[in-house]
Amino acid sequence: MDQKSDTFLWDYAKKEGYSIVTKDKDFYQRSALLGAPPKIIHLTMGNCGVKETASALLDRKGHVLEFLKHVTKAYLTLP
Repeated sequence: MDQKSDTFLWDYAKKEGYSIVTKDKDFYQRSALLGAPPKIIHLTMGNCGVKETASALLDRKGHVLEFLKHVTKAYLTLP
């Protein structure tokens, strides 16, 4: 997406039933305050490309799917 505000992204994901995958730790505070939806997956892997990001998610697919199914969890940090 273009550079949209965190509030816009949050509201859009919530409305459309999406989760947010981000490297931005600012979503933690919003998640702690508002809870889910949307669910937040925070990648802490530093500066990397799309291939590395996709690989990181695919390598942890089971963990991510378990998180997305969990009713009360709103925030997941992945190294």
